[in-house]
Amino acid sequence: MRLPEDDSDRYFDSRPWENRLGAWSSPGARSYLTGNNFEQKLTETGKKFSESRIPRPSYWGGFLLIPQMIEFWQGREGRLHNRIVFKRTHRTWQQARLAP
Repeated sequence: MRLPEDDSDRYFDSRPWENRLGAWSSPGARSYLTGNNFEQKLTETGKKFSESRIPRPSYWGGFLLIPQMIEFWQGREGRLHNRIVFKRTHRTWQQARLAP
C-alpha cells in the first residue's frame, strides 16, 4: 500500500540534507554514460536549495509492507547453507531453521 503523502513528507524531511539532495539529483535506476553527471547535478541542486527547505519530489514516496514471512539465507560451500525463516502468526513471529 502506498503511504499517504503526509507520511512520505515526514520521512523525507527526517533524512539528512545530502540524501534529500540526492533524491532530486539521481536518475534512479536508469544508467548514465559519464561518471560526473550525478556529482554535477548534485552540486546544481545544492545551489538551488541552499537557502530553502528541500521539498519532497512528487515521484519520491514510500510503501507500507506487512511481511508474513522473511527468510535469511547464508550460502556456504557444499550446499551447507544456513536458512532461517520467520513466519508471522497473528501477533508474534515464529522462527525455524530450514534444510539447505
